[in-house]
Amino acid sequence: MTTRTWIRRLFARKPRTICKAPSRTRTRLGIEDLEARTLPTGSWTALTNLAPDTSGTMLLLADGTVMMHDNDNFFGTVVNRDRWYRLTPDASGSYVNGTWSQLASMSTQRLFFASNVLPDGRVFVLGGEYSGPQGQQNWTNTGEIYNPVSNTWTNIANFPRSQFGDDPTQVLPDGRVLAGYLSAPNTYIYNPWTDSWSATGSKLRGDRSDEETWLKLPDDSVLSYDVFTEGGGTGHAQRYVPSSGTWVDAGNVPTFLSGGQAFGFELGGAVRLPDGRVWYIGANSHTAFYAPSTNTWVAGPNIPNNGSGQFQGADDAPAAIMPNGKVLLAVDHPLFNGPTNVYEFDPGTNGFTNVTPSIPGLDLRRDAALSTMLVLPTGQVLFNAGGNRLAVYTPDGSASAAWKPNITGITANTDGSFTLNGTQLNGISQGASFGDDAEMDSNYPIVQLTDASNHVYYARTYDWSSTGVATGAAPESTQFKPPAGLGAVSVRVIANGIASDPFTFNLAAGWVDDDLSAPGGGPHAAAGPAGYVTPDGTARVVYKAADGDVHELFLIPGQSWHDGDLSAQGGGPQAASAPFGYVTPDGTARVVYQAVDGDVHELFLIPGQSWFDDDLSALGSGPQAASAPFGYVTPDGTARVVYMAVDGDVHELYLLSGGGGSPGGGGGAGRSGMGDGAGGSGANSAVLDRPPSANVPSATARPFAASADQESLPVRAPAVATTARRAALIDRVWSDPADLLVTDAWIDVLVWNERR
Repeated sequence: MTTRTWIRRLFARKPRTICKAPSRTRTRLGIEDLEARTLPTGSWTALTNLAPDTSGTMLLLADGTVMMHDNDNFFGTVVNRDRWYRLTPDASGSYVNGTWSQLASMSTQRLFFASNVLPDGRVFVLGGEYSGPQGQQNWTNTGEIYNPVSNTWTNIANFPRSQFGDDPTQVLPDGRVLAGYLSAPNTYIYNPWTDSWSATGSKLRGDRSDEETWLKLPDDSVLSYDVFTEGGGTGHAQRYVPSSGTWVDAGNVPTFLSGGQAFGFELGGAVRLPDGRVWYIGANSHTAFYAPSTNTWVAGPNIPNNGSGQFQGADDAPAAIMPNGKVLLAVDHPLFNGPTNVYEFDPGTNGFTNVTPSIPGLDLRRDAALSTMLVLPTGQVLFNAGGNRLAVYTPDGSASAAWKPNITGITANTDGSFTLNGTQLNGISQGASFGDDAEMDSNYPIVQLTDASNHVYYARTYDWSSTGVATGAAPESTQFKPPAGLGAVSVRVIANGIASDPFTFNLAAGWVDDDLSAPGGGPHAAAGPAGYVTPDGTARVVYKAADGDVHELFLIPGQSWHDGDLSAQGGGPQAASAPFGYVTPDGTARVVYQAVDGDVHELFLIPGQSWFDDDLSALGSGPQAASAPFGYVTPDGTARVVYMAVDGDVHELYLLSGGGGSPGGGGGAGRSGMGDGAGGSGANSAVLDRPPSANVPSATARPFAASADQESLPVRAPAVATTARRAALIDRVWSDPADLLVTDAWIDVLVWNERR
C-alpha cells in the first residue's frame, strides 16, 4: 500500500493495544468505588466456577452450551489467543453452577474477529485485528470453522482481500455469510458448503464497513450505520437486501453516533426492540431509533454521565436485549477509558438505571470494550469483563406471550433425530450485539428437555429453516438430536432467552413392527426405513420423506416404481383417499379406502386364504382377489402398513409418534382377537372417525340406526318406500340394497353401528 494509504488507515483505526495496556488502567483505580448497590430491577450472580483463563467472545452453541474465547489481552506474552473453552450448565439447567472444559484450539491466534453460528450448528470465525506473530496488529484475512460434534477446526478459504480484521458479518437467509471490508465499500459472501467467496453489492456513498454495527431486520435485510460518512450535521444509514444483492438507502440519522476521529470512529451495539424499532448506541453518548416501517430515524436519549461527571459512550461495547424487552448495555468514557458502567435501558420510558455489579474478581476498572454479553436460554445475560470471573444478570419481569416461540409438532426421524415444527423459533431479535466484531447473536432455536425428575438437558439443533428474526406466524422447523436414553420429556424451544410453552413428547418412540399374527407378540422396535418382501415377491420399503410423511416405495414387476404417500389423503400404494384400518373379532385385519374410480373398497386377508378387495360401493359385487400389502392412516395421524412377511405372519409397520395412542387403545388401530384383548374403541374409532369423501354426497355419509325385519335381518329404520325390503349380505355386513342412500354411502358407518 502507499505511504499515504497507510497513514490514513492508522489515523482511522482505534489504538486498542495502547488504550488497553495495563499501565493505562492502573491510573484509573480511584475513579469510582464499586460499592454495594440496591438494584431496582434485575440482580447479579457470580458464576460458581472461575473460567480457566481470560474471557472474550462468547457464543451460544446449538446444544445449549457456551463457547468462550480466551483473548489473552492483558498480559505481556501472548500465548492463548487460539484457545476456546466450554461452559456446560448443570443438571438443573443452571449456568451459574456450570462447569468449564477446554475445547480444541484454533490454528491461528486471533483477537477481535468476526464470529457466527451457522444453521448447521458449526461456528464460523473470520479475521482478527491482532493476529500476527506475538499478537501484532495485522488485520488478517484468514478464517476457520469449528465443528462442535467432532471438536475440530478447519481452515477456510481466505477472505478475497488482503485484510479483513474485525469487520462485521451476518448470516443470510440461505445460510451463507455476508462480510464487510475495512478499506473500501465492497462486500462479499462466503458459502460454507463450497468453501468459496463471491462478490456482492458495494455500499452506498463509498462507505466502508470498518467499525460498523450490522443488524438483521424482519425482512432479512441487514441494517448498517455509516461510521465514516458522517457529515452535514447528520449521519447516514443503509440496508443490504439479500434477494437483490444490493445496498439501499436507510435514511438520515438526526445525530452523529460515531463522533468521527475524536471518538476513534467507533460505535456501540444495536438491538431490535419488541415494538419493531431498532436502537443504536453511539460512542459519543448519543443514541438513535430507527423505524423500519417508515425508513426514518429519530434521536434517542443520551447515555448518562458517570459518577465523576464525565460523559459516557459505547466505543466498541456490548449490549443485549433481554426477555422483558429492556436493554442491558456497558459503557465507558471514550476513548477506551475505564471504568465500565452497566445500565439497564427501558425503551418504554427512555430511562436508564445504573446496574453496575459489585462482584469480587469482576474487574470493571478497565474499558467497556473488554467486556462481552451473551443471552442465555435461561433468559439471563452472561457477562464478562475480560478476566476469569463471570456473572449473570437476571432481569425482572417476563416476556410477553406474543414474543414466545411456539411448538406445533414434533416427529421422529429414522436416524434417531427429531423434527420440531413451530413458529417464531428464531425469536424477535438477535439477542446480544457488540459492534463490528464479536457477533454473539442467538436468534436460533435451542431445544430444552426436562424429564420426570426435573433434570434439564439440551438437544443439539441443526438445519434451521430460518435465520431471520420476528418471523411471526410463518412456519419454521429445526432438526434436533437429544441425548441418548430419554423417554417422555417436556420440550421447550428457546430463542434469545424466551421459551415456548412446554410440549409433552416421548423421545423413546420410533419405528415399530407389530406382528399381528402372533398372540401377545405386541409391537417391537424396528429399523427405519423398514423393508420387507410380499408373498408375490415384490420388495417394498416404508420410509419417512423429507416432508414428514410416511411413504412406501415399491416396484411392480413388469411395470414401474411406485411411491405411495401413506400419510396423505388420497395416497397409499392403492392410490386411495381417506383410508382407515381395523381388525375384526375373528382376527382379520382390514382397511377401507376410496379407490381412484370413486368406489369405497375394503381390503383384507382371510387367515389361511388370500388377500381380498371388496368393492362396497358396487352392489352385490362381493370380495375379489386383491394384491398385498396395504397402507392406511389411523385417526391419530399414524401412517401404517399391513403386510404378510416371508414367515407367513401378518405384520403392521408404523412410526409411533410421541404422545400418540398405543396399539389396542382408544387412539390406536385396535387388535381384537390377537391375544391382547378386544381392542375396545380403537377399532371402532378407526371406522367412525374416517374423513368424509369428496366423491360421496355429504348427506349420505352419516350413521343411522338399524332394526330387524321379519327374518331377523337388520334393515334401516324407518323403512324406505320400496317393496324390496329384504336386506342383503355384503361382505358379512347387513345393509338394505334397495336404499340407495345406504348402498351409495360409506358402508363403514353402518358396519360400525352393527358391530358395536
